[in-house]
Amino acid sequence: MLPGSADVLDTYAWALFKTGRVDEAIEQLQLAISLPRPKAVYHYHLGQALAQAERYDEAMAQYRLGLRFAVNDTAMERQLQEAAASISSKTSTENAQ
Repeated sequence: MLPGSADVLDTYAWALFKTGRVDEAIEQLQLAISLPRPKAVYHYHLGQALAQAERYDEAMAQYRLGLRFAVNDTAMERQLQEAAASISSKTSTENAQ
């Protein structure tokens, strides 16, 4: 991992998230997904942080994006699906139906 790499940003952001610094984590994770070759786990982590901030529609969008990158990673695919299911009743898209 190189400083400024997406992996470093993701790891740093996850540490921020775990210590309650959710807004800072979101900023770092948004940087991580903007770099080339984002990974499903970055979208999962961003979704988790957004959900913690009660930004459920944005979190759901990140989980869905993460599923696109979770090809051949059934464990990550399952985590993303479970995370999406856990907030599905909180999204305005679902509530509007």
